[in-house]
Amino acid sequence: MSNVLTIPPAFAYFSLALLLGWWLQKGWIDPFKAALTLDIIVIVCYVVLLNIDASACLSSLQGTFSSLLP
Repeated sequence: MSNVLTIPPAFAYFSLALLLGWWLQKGWIDPFKAALTLDIIVIVCYVVLLNIDASACLSSLQGTFSSLLP
C-alpha cells in the first residue's frame, strides 16, 4: 500500500518538473524560483501523504476492487 500512496507526489514532481523546465526554456521564470517551487510542492505532497490514514485508503480500495474479482 505504501508504494501506491507515493504515486501522487511522484506524479506531481514529474509533471511540475516538465512544466517548470518548459518555462525555464522560454525564459518566463528564473532557476531559483523553479527549484524553490519544486521543493515546496514535494514537501506539501509528502506532508499530505503522512497525514492520510492508510488503513482507510486500503479498505476503500478493497471495496472498489472486490467487485472485479470472481
